[in-house]
Amino acid sequence: MKLFIISILIAALSFFFLIKPYWEEKINLTNELIELNDVLSKKIALQNKLSELILRYNEAKQYEKNINLAVPNSPEEENLIAQIDAIAANSAVVLKSLNIAKKETDKVKSSGIKEVNLEIKIEGNLSGIEKFLELIGNSLRILEVSSMNISYGENGLFDVSIISKSFFE
Repeated sequence: MKLFIISILIAALSFFFLIKPYWEEKINLTNELIELNDVLSKKIALQNKLSELILRYNEAKQYEKNINLAVPNSPEEENLIAQIDAIAANSAVVLKSLNIAKKETDKVKSSGIKEVNLEIKIEGNLSGIEKFLELIGNSLRILEVSSMNISYGENGLFDVSIISKSFFE
């Protein structure tokens, strides 16, 4: 019986001095692992949110790019000429002349938006002229047609004079 009590006493002391520290370390490591998993979950959630924000930022940049194409920071007369020339070529009409004049009105000054007045003269058949006007209306750069004069030319084609406006900041 003494031997049994001594064995139980040695087992209890072994538990307290040998097994209990490892057991407590295991519990501490388990708690630390739970905390690290929580931190990892939060980090993954933040990375997903960051990815979403980057995507939204890039979409906003694309909108800004489209706005700058519609209303550029300067008259960009060279681009305007190239755009109208390309529209004429795609419409199968002949661009006879293109005059550009900058204009600032009091109304325009207050909004910060300035106008570029255009006088466009083209020649072509009726379907080509319709296509030209359609492409002008669908262009990224805002082109507002103020007036249009159509006359029948000597060569069987229509001569068209268009007064238009474009805008810039």
